[in-house]
This record gives sequence, structure tokens and C-alpha cells, in this order.
Amino acid sequence: MAHIATFSQAGLRRLDRVERIALAAIYVFLLYRFIDSLSDNKFNLVYLVAEGLVMIMVLCRRSTNQISIAPLDWAAAFGGSFIGMMMTPSDSPAGPVVAAVAPVVMLSGLAISILAKVQLRRSFGIVAANRGLKTRGAYGLVRHPMYLGYFLIYFGMLAMNATIWNAAVVCLWSILQLVRITAEERLLGADPAYRLHAQHVRYRLLPGVY
Repeated sequence: MAHIATFSQAGLRRLDRVERIALAAIYVFLLYRFIDSLSDNKFNLVYLVAEGLVMIMVLCRRSTNQISIAPLDWAAAFGGSFIGMMMTPSDSPAGPVVAAVAPVVMLSGLAISILAKVQLRRSFGIVAANRGLKTRGAYGLVRHPMYLGYFLIYFGMLAMNATIWNAAVVCLWSILQLVRITAEERLLGADPAYRLHAQHVRYRLLPGVY
């Protein structure tokens, strides 16, 4: 079982503040590195919008009295958020096939992630926590549709900005997202309603695969 803590309101406010400040600082750093690249590759804006929506959702979310305090869960959550924002714009233009396909993949991922965010509304968080169960819409197809959307965005982003550095970033980012999914499954599994949901929606991320 995951380490789950029930905090006082003061404790919750402190945890929320730490999470929000850290994420805001990371996003400002991301904007600083990518803003000049938009004139050369406008589809990098999809990446910035997707990450910006994460920050907005965190700022507007509701509190919870069930959140993981496992160090690995916090490391994976913030590590995944930070590492993902360490991608850099590529100086080399993408080939014609990649230039045609990658934006479609990225925009599809953005649409999926936005749909998942709309359904989550104020239940969104970075660290594994129980902020209310969602079972309909995209969550009726896979249990973690937002992660699916982000995988599409990041792999499309890598195709558009193909460098060894970005490939290493996406590889490490992917591992951390899988750790986050496992942490969320472990924590939410303490809820009988979620266990019932998992029986009906078998796959976590990709139908028929995982």
C-alpha cells in the first residue's frame, strides 16, 4: 500500500503551496527556453499550451485529505514534471513526413489531455492523491487518459525536435510517468469504488496493451 497521509487544513495548504510554487518556477523556465523557437516551429506552442494547462489546473484544484507521502511518489511527480520541461528546440527542420504527421499526433494528444482535464476539473493534482473518482467519458475508455494524451504530445514533440538530448529526456520522462501511474493505482486502489472501476475499465493507458 502507498503511504497515505491525512493532513490538517494547515498541512494541506503547505503541501499545495510547495507544489504550486515548484511547478510555476519550472514553467517559467520552460517559457524562457522555448518562446524564441515559436517563430521557427509554431507547433512547439502545443507543448507550451499543454504544460501551461497543467499549471492552471494545479492553481485551481481542490484540496484533498488523502495524498501520498511516499518519497518516491513525490520524486516521480516532480521529476516527471521537471524532466519533461527540459526538452530543447531543435535547429534542424523536421522531414516532410514528420512535419505532416507529428503535428497531428501532438494535436490529438492535446485534445485528449484537455478532455481529461475538463472531466477532472478541480480534481487535478501532480502527486498521487484521491481528489474524487472519475469514471465516464475518456475515463471510461482507459483509467489514465491524461497520461495517454501527454505521451502523444511528447512523442510528437520529440519527432519535431529530434536530438539525442530530447530522446534521453523523453525516455526518462516516460519511465517517470509509468512510476506515477503505478503510484496512483496503488493509492486509488484503497478506494472500493476505484477497484470496481478498474474491473470495468481494464487498461490503464492504451487499450489492448497496458
